[in-house]
Parts: sequence; structure tokens; C-alpha cells
Amino acid sequence: MGPHRDIGVFEAMDAQPKCTSNDWIYHGEGEPKGYKLPAGVKGELATGPGRFQAVNREELSKHIDGCLREDYNVVKQPYSCYGNVYEITLDSKGEVQTMRERWSV
Repeated sequence: MGPHRDIGVFEAMDAQPKCTSNDWIYHGEGEPKGYKLPAGVKGELATGPGRFQAVNREELSKHIDGCLREDYNVVKQPYSCYGNVYEITLDSKGEVQTMRERWSV
């Protein structure tokens, strides 16, 4: 087991949509920014097209870590890794209020 990230913070890049012949794809651009993930964050992980499961901060953080690994088989059904793209909303202090994984094939 390697070192674990503090579940209360994470780094992410802004995702910019790019149109392809099949669909929109997202690529992170710019320098990663640090975000606070408070205990009361409303997390949702994708379970399929248009389907989500509410999760707490610990489950959300474990999912993020699992999907960043080269061997992301640690992520078990009903979840999967969908390219590490999340929609987030921030409060006035810049802390994450909601974080929803974007489903894609």
C-alpha cells in the first residue's frame, strides 16, 4: 500500500469539452487546482447512463483514488471509471458543495 491522499482535499484541472464525430469528450487543461472536499459534500457516482448513486465523502474520495490508479480494478460494481470527469459546484469559500461523476462509454 502506498501513501494515501487526505480525503478532505484533491487536485483537478478544468475540463474543456471538445466535439468529435461521435460525442463530446473532455480533456483537462491548465495547471491542477486544489479543492477542499468538506465532510458534508453531496457526492454522486455514475452507475450507468442517467443513473447515479449518492455517496459520502469517504466513498467519493476512495473512488477518485481508485480511478487514478493504473490498475483501477479496485473500483467495484455498480461503479466504474469513466475518464475522471466530474461536475462540481463550489460555495463562496471555494469548497466543493456537490460533485457528480459524468458517465461515458
